[in-house]
Parts: sequence; C-alpha cells; structure tokens
Amino acid sequence: MTARPYVVLSAAMSVDGYLDDASPERLRLSNEADFDRVDQVRAESDAILIGATTMRKDNPRLLVNSDERRAQRVADGKPEYPLKVTVTRSGDLSADLKFWHHGGEKLVVTVDDAVEKVRATLGDLADVVSVGPEFDWGLVLDELGRRGVKQLMVEGGGTIHTQLMAQNLADEVHLAIAPLLVGQPEAARFLGAADYPGGSTARMKVLEVRAIGDVVPRPLRPQGAHRLMYAPDRGQDLRWMQRAIGLATLCLPAAGAYPVGAVIVGEEETKLAAGDSRATAVTFGGDIRMSPPNVTRHLVKSHATLAASVPVDRGGQLANDRVYLIGSPNSPLVKIGWTDNPERRLRHLQTGSPVPLELLAVFEGGPIVEAELHRRFADRRIRGEWFDLGPNPIGVVSPFVKVAQVEEAERTGQRQPKHKLRYDDVTLQECADWFPEDPPRVHERMERECPTYKGAWKCLCDS
Repeated sequence: MTARPYVVLSAAMSVDGYLDDASPERLRLSNEADFDRVDQVRAESDAILIGATTMRKDNPRLLVNSDERRAQRVADGKPEYPLKVTVTRSGDLSADLKFWHHGGEKLVVTVDDAVEKVRATLGDLADVVSVGPEFDWGLVLDELGRRGVKQLMVEGGGTIHTQLMAQNLADEVHLAIAPLLVGQPEAARFLGAADYPGGSTARMKVLEVRAIGDVVPRPLRPQGAHRLMYAPDRGQDLRWMQRAIGLATLCLPAAGAYPVGAVIVGEEETKLAAGDSRATAVTFGGDIRMSPPNVTRHLVKSHATLAASVPVDRGGQLANDRVYLIGSPNSPLVKIGWTDNPERRLRHLQTGSPVPLELLAVFEGGPIVEAELHRRFADRRIRGEWFDLGPNPIGVVSPFVKVAQVEEAERTGQRQPKHKLRYDDVTLQECADWFPEDPPRVHERMERECPTYKGAWKCLCDS
C-alpha cells in the first residue's frame, strides 16, 4: 500500500477562533515574522493544499517566497516549488485565479461528475484527477502518496480542516493565534461542529509555545497521531523506529563506529527487547521474551560496564573535549559542535563561510554534551549542527549546559547522582522514557524526592 503523506494543518485565527471576518477584504491575522515561519513550513512540504472555496475568496498565489528556501529545495533535488493542490466537488473553478499562473505543478482532485468540467475550464493549467463518484479524503491522500508527497501542508479553509480533524487524518496542527476578536457568526471559523475522535476528552500534545511579535504560533499533535515528519514510510513501525533512534543517541562514544539503536516488537505491538550497538555484551537469545523493565536493567548494567573503558579526565568528559558555539555577529544562526580544539575548528569553518564567524562560547564537555544540546534544541535546527537560537544564543544554551555535563559525567562513570530515584531497579526517568503512557505519578514522585529534578529532569544535587 502506498504511504500516505504526513498531514500538517496550518491556520492563523483570532482569539475567538475565526479565520477571517465577514468583510469583503481579507483580515490580516499574522505578522511578517509569522508569514516567514509559514514560508519555512511550505518550503519543507512536498505539497500545499487549499480548498476551492478559499481559493475563490482569497485568490492566493500559494508560493514559497524566499529565494534561499527555493534554492535549497533545488539543491536537495526537489522542485523549486511544492506541488499545489486544490479539491472541489462542484468543479466551479476559474482559470483566471492566481493559483494557476504562479509556482510549479498544480493538481485538482475532484469527483467523477465534475472531472470533465474542470478539465474543460483549466485545459493544461493543471492535472485533474477524480477519486470516484463520492469525495473521499483517504483516497485524496492515497493519490498524493502515489505522487511522492511525504508531507502535505493544508492551508484551509475551515471546512477542510474540520473534515480532516474529524476523520483523524491530521498528524499535526499549526495554529497562529492573533490578538484579535472577530465575534461575527457569519465569518469563517477554523473548525466547525463535528464528531471529533475522542470527543472533548482527547487532549492534544502541545509541541511548542512561543511568541512571534504579537502572534502566538502553537503546533499541536492530535491524540492518536504518531507518525514522524519526513519519514519514508508510515504506520505503526514508525513509533518503534522513533524509540530505536532515541536509543542510538544514548550510545557511548567509540572511534570509527556508528551508533545504532534497535527495538524488537512482537506481533501484538508489544516491545520484547531493545538495545544499542555499543551494548555488544548484551545478547538476548532465549531471553528475548523478558519484560521491558528487565531489558532496561540489562542495558543499564551494560552501559556501566562500557563506561569503565572510556578514557576520561577528572571533569568527566573525554580528555580535552570541548563543546563550542560558533556564529556570526550579524546572524541568529549558531553551530553547536564538539572538538578538542575550538580555535582550529573556527579556522576551518571560516574558510568555507561567506560571512565572518566568531567563537561565541566554549564549555567543558564532549559528544554526550553536544548530543544533549542538539536534542534540547531540535525544534530550532536549521541544517546539520546549525541552529537558530535568536539574538542571545549564549543565554539560551547556558541553562542547559550543566544538565548535559551531568548527563555526560554519569554516563562515563565519573558521577553518581545523589538521588538514585530508582523504581524496581530501573530509574524512574528510564520508566518515563520507555513508558510515556504511564500516569504522571512517576514524575511527581521524582520531583518529591529530588528538589532539582523539576525543570532539569535530572538530579543535579551535589554528590
């Protein structure tokens, strides 16, 4: 079966949930900085979808506006612009709309009764396909999957957002909330009345909260959505792949070897065993059916054994290792890296950079500190080891450095936490990582036992 796209709903709305007001003119809800954020999501997507009603009302071009982002798409082997898609049951479209005359390829998805009408109207302006006698969102996504669309960005309107949410087909929701009140019942809303999966008890996961000027973009993940962005395949396997990748990040450093994580899953979607490529002394064999807590205990013991063979200095990291921040004074982009000679690394980077670079900060630490910081700021990653940390990157990174240093010291055997926080011979943190569906009492108990745990998710008390 063809993999369906990862579906991202995107909308800007007022505080009371409206996409627009009832006036003939389009209500501007976002600011320039938020428009740029939307442009970034467009550039990351393989296709952008908009409903025919919204197209007729707003007449958008629906483009990636940044020259740099379009150039990056081409460099990555993608078309300069994402595929533009619209859906219509009636077939009432005009060939004069801007949608058809800007950007790259266009696709219209409709039903049997309207397909010839749309083709007669548009000619060669767009490819036109039918999903059958009745409109079916599942078939629309199947069609896009066959065309190689891995991420689909849906920009409205409200009817389409409602249908996709009600059918549990949205993997992520990007809402930008503007400080406005509309209060006009006849105006378009982000979502309408529907029988949503889980009803009023299905809480979404908030992925991030921040402000861009006076607009608050809030990415959410609906309950039950578990697919990974940009993954080549879809389905239940991706949930376990995500955990395997997480295991790989826990590998202790070793020269000339790649970190690999693995999870063995039973027929009923239960985890039978797990491990990583550095834990080579752990063999499951006939013990492959032991429970996840037992597997985790083996892994913890294996990591402790391996740590004894890693050369460390008194600070707990690999000898001479340093984690650095390198950036340009005129750019928010910062490289978070690890080396034994930050000054030499700066010189190497400068030879290939069109702008002057500076060594902004140096911290004690090695690959584990670097990996922890990369994980902390994964949502700000631009490319590789480069992150957008805003105008004060040192202030953003510094609060997390101690936590990362403590993590490295513990993994290399140079520090034992004051509060063991153990539960059935497995740390509560490990339980929380492996069983995220467990009740929050796990974290509450950790917070009661360790005064430094809250916020850091680690015992930072002096040994």
